[in-house]
Amino acid sequence: MPIVYLYGFKRPIAKKRQVAKRLTDAVVKSYDVPKEIVTVYIFDVPRENAAHFGVLVSDHDREQKKKNKIAKPSRRRGR
Repeated sequence: MPIVYLYGFKRPIAKKRQVAKRLTDAVVKSYDVPKEIVTVYIFDVPRENAAHFGVLVSDHDREQKKKNKIAKPSRRRGR
């Protein structure tokens, strides 16, 4: 019985349904097995529990938001 484990950041239920179907279809095609024996587990990983290039994703997100606020000039209309 093929089992697929998918770890990723939280996604809407519709996206989870889509990825479960596509992963199942890929395993069925690649392994030549019936879809009834394929199991897909989806694990939501909180952004504070993952790091890229040594920085927590939640910290990186926070820094990006700060940079975006600084980089965008305010739009004031002149009279």
